[in-house]
Amino acid sequence: MTSLELLSPANKVGEGFDDYVWGRDNLLCQSVHLVELDLLRGGKRMPMGQHLPPGDYYAMDSRDELRPDCEVYARTIRDPLPRLPITLQDPDPDILLALADPVALAYERGL
Repeated sequence: MTSLELLSPANKVGEGFDDYVWGRDNLLCQSVHLVELDLLRGGKRMPMGQHLPPGDYYAMDSRDELRPDCEVYARTIRDPLPRLPITLQDPDPDILLALADPVALAYERGL
């Protein structure tokens, strides 16, 4: 099973940040894949074992069998978001989640 989390402004500041990290830590202790999308430039970044590469936006793919490592996709505001692999249950292959077009449209419309 894969959990897809889209961070909100409330997840990145104050008590909301602490609550989110607590829930995230509990999820990471389970046999679940976690994909986190941080498309917000403000607020705190999620705690990681190593420094995040430079970027404005991040996507993290934490696969259960590869922890504590995870794949980090960093992009600047000028870069399109990558197609993110979303892990499904065996024997199904990963699917690719294309976010570049919907995110660009949201920014264009001021959403």
